[in-house]
Amino acid sequence: MNTEFNIIKSQHEKTMLDMNKMIQSIIGSMQYSKELIEDNYSYSIKEDHLLRECTQLNKKVSILLNENRRLLVEQAGHKCPVGKKRGSVRTPARTSVFQVPRSNR
Repeated sequence: MNTEFNIIKSQHEKTMLDMNKMIQSIIGSMQYSKELIEDNYSYSIKEDHLLRECTQLNKKVSILLNENRRLLVEQAGHKCPVGKKRGSVRTPARTSVFQVPRSNR
């Protein structure tokens, strides 16, 4: 009977140790999960801020492009000879690309 008791007691102690390890593992996992949630929230705030900033910059770029077009059209109007009537004014391209003549070989 004493032997059976010692076996049961040993199994109980092992079970209790396993339960304590599991509890510690759960606590560690919960702490890690909490850190991930905080990091995610922080990144969410940063993303929101960057999206707003990007939107503002896009609006400013659009305003500057329109102003640049207006100034280019105005500048082109000053270069037109006085006696001639101008046709429709085309919006100038943003970049000018010239082609290098190819040699025929």
